[in-house]
Amino acid sequence: MDIAFNGAITMLIIGLCRYWSHQQVSYVMNAQLKSPSFSKAPYLVFQKMEDDLICELVAKQGKKKWCEISKSLPGRIGKQCRERWHNHLNPNIKKTAWTKEEESILINAHQMYGNKWAEIAKLLLGRYHRRTFTVLHENQRLELLYKEMEITNICLSL
Repeated sequence: MDIAFNGAITMLIIGLCRYWSHQQVSYVMNAQLKSPSFSKAPYLVFQKMEDDLICELVAKQGKKKWCEISKSLPGRIGKQCRERWHNHLNPNIKKTAWTKEEESILINAHQMYGNKWAEIAKLLLGRYHRRTFTVLHENQRLELLYKEMEITNICLSL
């Protein structure tokens, strides 16, 4: 590819992508340099229009035809649409803070079912399986931090 042409592409991408982060622009540029036929778009923040369209299409087509739904959203794939629906747009998903009761159900269910997140999520109405995984691991990380802080405080007090 001609260097002057590549520079023009760079300026065009940067001009069009002024709302993208530096990492997103770098991703596109690196992929463009590797392959002129590059077609995979970087992750972009969903716009209100896209959210509305996903909600409308889910109401019409149901929650199973994500590939079909993504065809109505240029630059999106079925997995992105599915994750957006389940994590943000589904009105049945609870977005409130987790209660102590939910956390204890989560911990007990994890001991019983292991890493079967979809099974665990069935016990927690309104919580998506990806979120159960995240909350459990956040809690475990916090517990480790508290234990380390306690050990440090004990050592400092000696």
